[in-house]
Amino acid sequence: MVERRRTYLIQDPYDDDALQFIHTIFTHFGLRPLCFYTDAKSRFYGERRHPILRTGLVEASYDVRVDDLTSFALDIGQRYQIEGIVPYREDTIEIAARLCEELGLA
Repeated sequence: MVERRRTYLIQDPYDDDALQFIHTIFTHFGLRPLCFYTDAKSRFYGERRHPILRTGLVEASYDVRVDDLTSFALDIGQRYQIEGIVPYREDTIEIAARLCEELGLA
């Protein structure tokens, strides 16, 4: 069996708080995030404003339809060992909760 890489999820991480979480988690735990984006236009501008999101500090990036979180969860659940989700802004909590259910996270 192939060992799945340990990681965590962070939604739409294009602001200073998200970047601080990414740096801190990498520094203390060595984990790189799976960044997932819910709006392609915001991702386009966010990644250009914060080019670190396109570096090796990020495990992988996904465009996700919020009306189809099940497919996303199935895909990443097979590829990675998801340790958690960082809902760093209030508007990311609902999707984080839904993904916790889909992924079987406490």
